[in-house]
Amino acid sequence: MCCGKTSYNPREYYCMEDYTLRKKRNADDNYICGATTFNTNTELCCEDQPQEKKGSDSAKCCGKRSYDSKAQVCCDGEIRNKNRQGDDSCCGNSTISSTTEICCLQKTRAGGKYMTCCEDVSFDTQSQICCERKVRDKKNKADDCCCGNTTFDAKNEVCCIGSPQQAKGRIEYTKCCGIQSYDSTKEICCGGKIIKKKKDGDNWCCADQPYDTNKELCCHGLSVQISFGKNTQCCGMESFDTLTHICCYGKLRKKDDSKDNWCCGSTTYNTQSEVCCDGMIRQPSYGKDTQCCNGKSFDPAKQVCCGGKIVSKANPNDDCCCGNVTIDSATQICCNNKPRPFVGGFESTSCCFDQSFDNRKSICCDGKVKEKRGEEDDCCCGSTTFNAKTQICCENIPQNLVGNEFTKCCGKTSYDSRQHVCCDNEIRKKANNNDNACCGKTTMNTNSQFCCNGNPSKAYEATLCCGKTSYNPKTQVCCNDMSLFDKTSNDDDWCCGNKTYNRAQDVCCNGEPQAAVGAEFTDCCNKKSYDKRKQLCFDDILYDKRNKDDNCRCGKTTFNTGTEVCCDGVPSTLRGDIKDASCCGNKGYNMLMEICCDNGSVMKKDNPSDDSCCGMKTFNAVSQICCNLTPQPRTAGAMTMCCVDKSYNLEKEICCKNSVRMKESNDDNCCCGNTTFNTNKEICCNDVPQPLQGANTKCCGTKGYDADKYICYEDNTLYQKVSSGDDWICGKTTYNTNTQVCCLGVPQPIYNGNAKCCGSVSYDSGERICCDGNVMPKSKNSDNVCCGKLTFNPQLQICCQGIIQNRTGGMDTMCCEKVAFNPSNEVCCDDLQIFQKANKDDNCCCGNTTFNTLSDVCCDGVASPAKTKDIKDTKCCGIYSYSIETHICCELTLQEAVGGQKNTRCCRDKAYDINKHVCCDGSLRPVDKTGDLWCCGNGTYNPNTEICCPGDPMERPQPLKGKNTRCCDGVSYDASMDVCCEGVIQHAWVGIRTRCCGKRSYNPDRGLCCNGQMVEKTLPWDDCCCCNKTIYSAKQVCCGCNVQGRCGEATKCCGQTSYDPYMYICCNGIVKPRSYGEESYCCGEYVYTPKLAICCGDYVKWKMGKMEW
Repeated sequence: MCCGKTSYNPREYYCMEDYTLRKKRNADDNYICGATTFNTNTELCCEDQPQEKKGSDSAKCCGKRSYDSKAQVCCDGEIRNKNRQGDDSCCGNSTISSTTEICCLQKTRAGGKYMTCCEDVSFDTQSQICCERKVRDKKNKADDCCCGNTTFDAKNEVCCIGSPQQAKGRIEYTKCCGIQSYDSTKEICCGGKIIKKKKDGDNWCCADQPYDTNKELCCHGLSVQISFGKNTQCCGMESFDTLTHICCYGKLRKKDDSKDNWCCGSTTYNTQSEVCCDGMIRQPSYGKDTQCCNGKSFDPAKQVCCGGKIVSKANPNDDCCCGNVTIDSATQICCNNKPRPFVGGFESTSCCFDQSFDNRKSICCDGKVKEKRGEEDDCCCGSTTFNAKTQICCENIPQNLVGNEFTKCCGKTSYDSRQHVCCDNEIRKKANNNDNACCGKTTMNTNSQFCCNGNPSKAYEATLCCGKTSYNPKTQVCCNDMSLFDKTSNDDDWCCGNKTYNRAQDVCCNGEPQAAVGAEFTDCCNKKSYDKRKQLCFDDILYDKRNKDDNCRCGKTTFNTGTEVCCDGVPSTLRGDIKDASCCGNKGYNMLMEICCDNGSVMKKDNPSDDSCCGMKTFNAVSQICCNLTPQPRTAGAMTMCCVDKSYNLEKEICCKNSVRMKESNDDNCCCGNTTFNTNKEICCNDVPQPLQGANTKCCGTKGYDADKYICYEDNTLYQKVSSGDDWICGKTTYNTNTQVCCLGVPQPIYNGNAKCCGSVSYDSGERICCDGNVMPKSKNSDNVCCGKLTFNPQLQICCQGIIQNRTGGMDTMCCEKVAFNPSNEVCCDDLQIFQKANKDDNCCCGNTTFNTLSDVCCDGVASPAKTKDIKDTKCCGIYSYSIETHICCELTLQEAVGGQKNTRCCRDKAYDINKHVCCDGSLRPVDKTGDLWCCGNGTYNPNTEICCPGDPMERPQPLKGKNTRCCDGVSYDASMDVCCEGVIQHAWVGIRTRCCGKRSYNPDRGLCCNGQMVEKTLPWDDCCCCNKTIYSAKQVCCGCNVQGRCGEATKCCGQTSYDPYMYICCNGIVKPRSYGEESYCCGEYVYTPKLAICCGDYVKWKMGKMEW
């Protein structure tokens, strides 16, 4: 036969579709199977492998094998015999019939036309619904969604926080506000309240008021206009332009530089090239890792901040400070500000004061390194170490644990607290198992007994001792620590004669309980009680107290004998000792401390020797004088006089301004500052006496001078007059202000009354002008201003960058660089060209012409009229202007605003309504529902309520479930509540620390994932698996599912036993000592060294002898 242009034998070859020949496997083969041929009458092609048909016409493929579909079922590549003839699917380890059964999480459940799965159970979708993995009966037949604990019809209702609510208007515009529904086209939800929109564009809330986010911003509860386009932002309650300003913690600040993007103290800075140190100091940046140190920036790759100082690294790898030097934390440790090397690796090196040590071999005890007594020792005890797991430290001596966790210390000895009690460093056997304390020479249980003077007694709800007997103070009272009386009243707590009474309410008066009428101030008067604060008992008679401290009777009242005296039956208060008391009329006074004045008043003595009164004070008339009701010393005897309230010596002192001064000279007659002077010879200058310099003596600060010869300047410096007519200072000399002018410290002549200064020279301002420090003659008499080195009249001319120009436009003339122009008919453009105005109101340039910025816009050099009343709403699209209210510019193509200004967007060069379409990779797609903004798979979704989850075969929208919504195999979930474990949503038991083990979640604090199964931790710090157990890898190792202790960092396993490979070797599953060190080798189960022996099979032959090991 022919195969294309080639002849072939059809019994040996098969002609392919591309006319190539393939060698047949068998002569009867009639089709292709992978890289070979097969016979379709007797075989099947299963994944490119020919397989014999099993069951003739009922044969099918299961992976690379064939099977009889009448008797078998293919389950995930595994062929399984049918349990029943009608079975056609698999479920777990069994087979099922898909017409009557359904497989739910590997469990066989009842099936049917309307049956589906909810977790591992099936349900009827006509009457039930699956809600959060539980089957729930439908409230109404049309219900198709879950809401809280009930169901609802999503076509006519919405679910508002677990409560179904009727749609308000169209269902797609109905939204929830708390548990209420509302029409989002007319209303808006603000802070849980439904508020009517004020305008059509309102789409969000600002505090409790609606606003339009396309035209307004919400600034701290106040809506403000978007005045700066896309660059508008909020700062406090006002908006600002982000191109020119920055909002610094609620305060608006102008940018120091256009590139600045954040605040630093009172200024702004650029975070790309600078850093802000201490929140207020701008510093240069050294890259993304730049750090600050006490207000200065530094490069952490080269420097380290040590105690507020920048220190250059001693070595490139240094990353920490240690005192005043730097260290590498990977190889060194800082011990008390001293660098020390690692002696036990990073994990095992610790500090002990200023030394480093290996914490596996030693322990730091009170600042000293001590070698461990035992390898497992972990604590200090006096001068040695001990293992806290097997020992206890008793007064600095390690003792063995004799009762595990019940072991305690009694002095220097350990004991089992379950069998013994420690009594004053003596271990005593318990009298009873529950005893927990000592009592005398025995033990007792403090839960049921009370120790009374060495005798265990019964414990009551409230127990006290009366001698060696316990009693209940609620029912009895103990008298004299030996006799018990039953209480007369429940509140009684003491004895009175043979009765009991309550000391808080009663007192005992001569064996009779009486009411405590004054509480703690109650006392007895014979057999009656009384309040000591109010009454006094005198000769068994009660008197009402005048004062609470009174202790004696005075006439018909009471008084205090410690502070008062009784004068004519009237109590009088005393000062000092009562033995020095006397009476002044009906008043008492202390004769040593007080004086009875002539007016009958008592006055306290200021001094013990005082004998007279002076105003409100006392004095001794022999040594003192009374000045203005104030006692003063008699300093000059009879010559002593008073200066207001002070005494002074008339011969040696002066009374000046109500104060006494010592005379500097006997003939002084006046005061000057803190001294005195004679007005006939001196003058007082700022409180300093100065000698008279002549008839015209005046003061200059603290100096006197002759005003006819000197001038006193403002700084109190004296200048000698150059001329007698000089009246003021000029620089360092004097001058006459009537004939001269002072120019920069140099006296200059006055010209015709028109003198002015130009630097240090005077000039006639009628003829000349001062230009930049130089006197220039006027070009014209009317000139009064300089332009460079020339003069001009500003009424007729203007100075443009040093060049004088005529005012062609009168006083409205302006400068365009060096040229003057008339702004009434000309415009100065940005390129400094002057254009004649096209229209009289033009105020700006556009291309080669002018335009009015109030009525026109400039579009690519072409002036176009504004399309809107507000010029800000007119924009450019190429050379054309347009209104943003009716059009939009899409890639320089003008398009109609099909959705209005608010809802129109561009999709490449086409305009679209965002309420009807979404732009997906440059193509428009109709929205699936109102509110959708983005694309997802072949549809659209609303990112405010949904998330787009990757799925098989494509993405699909899923509802948002909180701010931490994530996707799990195409389904959304709340990541703060759940985790995704291999495509299955599981509960997050401990938040973000929850881990997955296969398809299940678990708490890593309580368990570990071992070979896909969660195993409960044996100890809280376990971190590795050992078959179905957990271990702590720092101290344990897993040897053949057997937990073994670690023998060092290099610990290995030998069968089910751990060993130290530096000390031992594993030979045929048996741990042997390394008898020959590193040269030790195994020969069967024996250890040998090639230097001394030869291994023959499993036996060792000694080189020096004939004995076989």
